[in-house]
Amino acid sequence: MANNLWQSWLEKRRFLKSKDGQYFLNQRRRLLLYPAFTDLFFSTTIFSMLQAVIILKGLQQKKQIDDYLNIQGMVSMQTHGRIKHHLIRERFLQDLQFTYHFLDEQQTIILPFFNRAMNFIYRREPDKLFDYPYSRLNEDFSTSIVDAFEHYSWGLFSSGFVHLIPLHVGDKSAQAFYQPDARVVLVINKQGRLDVTISLFDRGIKRPNLQDISKRLLPALTAYFHHDRLSFIQALVKADFLSSKYGNAMLSTKNASFIRREKE
Repeated sequence: MANNLWQSWLEKRRFLKSKDGQYFLNQRRRLLLYPAFTDLFFSTTIFSMLQAVIILKGLQQKKQIDDYLNIQGMVSMQTHGRIKHHLIRERFLQDLQFTYHFLDEQQTIILPFFNRAMNFIYRREPDKLFDYPYSRLNEDFSTSIVDAFEHYSWGLFSSGFVHLIPLHVGDKSAQAFYQPDARVVLVINKQGRLDVTISLFDRGIKRPNLQDISKRLLPALTAYFHHDRLSFIQALVKADFLSSKYGNAMLSTKNASFIRREKE
């Protein structure tokens, strides 16, 4: 138990020093402005903080769009006395670039808390946001929010919204990702929720080998998804992710402490 608590504390400490961790700490107060996202403000695990980062970056991009359209709308009214839809759309598509995005069913998603249709409007037809009913989305978009993680599942975690490395191993219900700052494997299910966190490099590993992580993890994770516990732990020891002493102890323990199921 003590080793498990120490490992969890160390992983979280490393994560909070990373780009994603610092982004979460510096920006999370914005989550309190939206009842749908308030719970993420209180995130205490690596996975829930990653979820918060995804939402925060989406909010950042929505603000970028709203601010741009507010200015263009005022200019259009002052210059033409009305909203020049075609001109605003043309300028928008020329001027704005989005840092965070991913493809979902051949469509680019920039706002993960909106569905595909809403993302298309915000990305390709932004002038519609001047007209009812879309005009209300500037101030209050609560009724249009979808569950980003259930809606887009693994696509979100494979995107530039967060620093995760897809390990390309899993099954129909879950996929594995590596978080390089915390040095953990996150097994994420199809509903976009965490199944387990797998801690690597216990105290017995004095000098962790951080090279070729994806390749070296493949045998162990293949065994994990085949529910072969013995081969899973043995492969982790062989690849120097677990020390021999710790790995042998886990073989004789029913609930291996380096595998954590966390309530998000």
